[in-house]
Amino acid sequence: MKHGYLAGAVALIAGAALAAPMTGKDARKTLFKPGPVEIVVLDLPFLTEQDRTVLGQVAQQQKYYGAIAFAPADGLLSESLTGAFNFHDVPSARAAAMKGCEAQRTSNNPCEVVTELRPKGWEAGRTLSLSGDATEAFGSEYRKARSPKAMAVSPSTGLFAVATDPAAPGTAIGQCEAIAQAGDCIVVLSE
Repeated sequence: MKHGYLAGAVALIAGAALAAPMTGKDARKTLFKPGPVEIVVLDLPFLTEQDRTVLGQVAQQQKYYGAIAFAPADGLLSESLTGAFNFHDVPSARAAAMKGCEAQRTSNNPCEVVTELRPKGWEAGRTLSLSGDATEAFGSEYRKARSPKAMAVSPSTGLFAVATDPAAPGTAIGQCEAIAQAGDCIVVLSE
């Protein structure tokens, strides 16, 4: 349930929801392994080789899914530099990085996302994606628990909760809402 932010990014975005919760067995087939990230520094004309190196170094220390944005007119090492990490998908991380950047920029020019973080070996089209921390909790907490159990996630903040009681889906939602305070928690795993 940890987050990493650069320049105080605020995560207030909406993410995609699953139609119905998955079982742990199905989730194991679709989730990426926790750990190393794949860093994609976007090919943008205003980025120098030094900028690319710095962005790669900063991103290497973070958990997936993530994004880094800044206002090119402000410069890379400016107040506008914002990272949003440990989200449940790249679009949510991009939105959070952009929101934080727009709130901090000093120029009239808009912010741009310059870097994305994904799990190593990432490929599009998987049914479920979880943040680095939620993926770790899936393996260490959710899978080891007996049913009934559920995991709820907040797409806009990347936070999550796991519950293991007779009312697990409702408990997970309640715990997630208390932590995330975003009003968007959904149950993604339940059995």
